[in-house]
Order: sequence, then C-alpha cells, then structure tokens
Amino acid sequence: MAVLDVGLLHPAVKAAPGDPEVLRDLVQRSLALAGHSHDTVAELLGVGLRHGRHPSSKDEPSQDRYQPNSGQTPQFDAGFHAEADQYFRIGLYNAEEAGAWWLRADVLTHMARQAVYLDRADDALTLIGTAKIREDRLSSLRRSALCIVEARAFSELGEAREATRSVDRAVQFFQEVDDRDDPDWEIYSDFFSEAQLNGDTGHGLWAVAVQGLETTNAMTRLEAAIDSYPDRYARSRLFCMARLATLMLLQGDPDEGVALARQALAAAQEVRSMRVRDDLGKLHSATAVRRDTHPGVAGLRRELAAAHRGNNYAEIGT
Repeated sequence: MAVLDVGLLHPAVKAAPGDPEVLRDLVQRSLALAGHSHDTVAELLGVGLRHGRHPSSKDEPSQDRYQPNSGQTPQFDAGFHAEADQYFRIGLYNAEEAGAWWLRADVLTHMARQAVYLDRADDALTLIGTAKIREDRLSSLRRSALCIVEARAFSELGEAREATRSVDRAVQFFQEVDDRDDPDWEIYSDFFSEAQLNGDTGHGLWAVAVQGLETTNAMTRLEAAIDSYPDRYARSRLFCMARLATLMLLQGDPDEGVALARQALAAAQEVRSMRVRDDLGKLHSATAVRRDTHPGVAGLRRELAAAHRGNNYAEIGT
C-alpha cells in the first residue's frame, strides 16, 4: 500500500541500521523535521511535539516521545499532507528498526488519522490493523486511541455496527487505565481525559449519525464533551459544537441546532483553521434541509457563508 511504502526514504534514515539508540533518535528527528519550519505534523494531526523519556524506559534517554501538548494550538491549516506522509514513513521505518512498539503505534495512529481526513478510510483501517500487531505490548490508553481512529474510519465507510464496537472498545480500554501501572498515564492523563474520550468517540460516530444511525449515541457523547472541556480546550469544544449543531439540524431539534450553530460561529471568529472551515462547510450544507421551513436558518446560512469569506477561504453559496 502506498502510504506504507518506505522505499523512498531519505538516505540519512539508513545511516546506522544496527544502532537502536540512533534509530530512536532519528524517529524523533524525522517527526520534528515536519514541525521545524511549519509545524507540519502538529498542524496536520493535532499533536504537539515535546521530547522526553517514555515512562517505561529505564536507561535509554534517546527513546523520546511525541505527545499531545495542551500548550500549543495545532491545526490542519498548513495542509502539507505529502510532506507529513514522508516524515511519517521515516518515523515508522526507524520505530520498527528500533523495536519501539509504542512509538510505532503512535506513528501509525497519526497516519491513520491523516488518511481518514483525506477520505482514505480503507487505508486508515489497514494502518490501524498494522498498529494492532502485538497490541498486548501497548498501554490501555494507546489501545483506546487506536480504537477511536478505527471507529472514525468505519463510520466514514458507513459501517455503523463496526464503528460502535470500536467506540465501545475505546471506552473499555479507557476505563481499564490505572495510573499506578499504566506507563502512559503521565503522558496522556491531562490531554486524554474523559472529556476528550467523549469528544473523540462522538466524532467517531458522527459520519453514520448524520445518516440517522447511532445519532443519539453520538449526540450524547458530543454534548458531554462540550459540557466538560476546560477552557484551555476551546478549540476541541468548538469542533464538537459544530458537529453537534449539524446533527441537531439534520436529526434533532432545529431550534437547538440553530442556537448552537451561532455559538460555534462566534467561537470560530477567533480561529483560522482548515478543520473549522470544513466543519462549518458541513454545517452550512445541513442548513439546506431547514432553509425554507425553519425561521432563522436562512440568516444562519448567510452568516456561515460570510464566515468563510472573512477567513479567506473558498466562498460557499448562500
């Protein structure tokens, strides 16, 4: 499969194929390269790069990690997907050579997220399946994260039953976490909270929910996330608000949908993001169903179109 092809790696990647510490270091260098000038990986995949030893590492300081970082505001605005894919391949090659299973799983998870975003859900499932090889070596939090991306991919393919199963497994792994013995608790406990779990699993069901499947499940999770995100996760709350408003307009209470859509619009004025643009575009499409039957929707459509123009993005019709 093309996204797993590592035959065109930069020659520097193979500089020391027998030295695991050098390879682990190169994993992080290749990932950091994407963020050196444009913060590409963080921009594309919503993760910050912060180095340090993995909690389970006893004496290998070069076994760095990259993790979600609440201190940054990553976004998809850069759009350097080809470059990010190149760096991911480099990171994957070196993680496998170094035998760093947790890092290998991280790289594959983010590659799968990118594949879902690029409408390659089948590729995403293949990547997640690859990441799950010997998943017994992974922490419960990482296994939960794998299931969340898997749910998104199944949802994009219209597989509601499989998406729901993946969401249930994600919740199960999350509930099994014990900060006394989970080596990733130090890394993920702040970012990967119950609010984040609800938001991510709500997103995981969203594509089937707009078709009328698992709608209540998705809406309940998105509502819980919106209510429990702390203020520093305003962007995450915004994504949930836009998607929940879309579901309400299509499948739920249109009055609540219009009200929530306007809240999302107000919050979006401070954000320049390709992901926000895309979600507002989907929200705009959802308003077409109620345009002629519900008061306030016509005005909302005009506001959504103006928001796109105001952010220098492609104009959408009113």
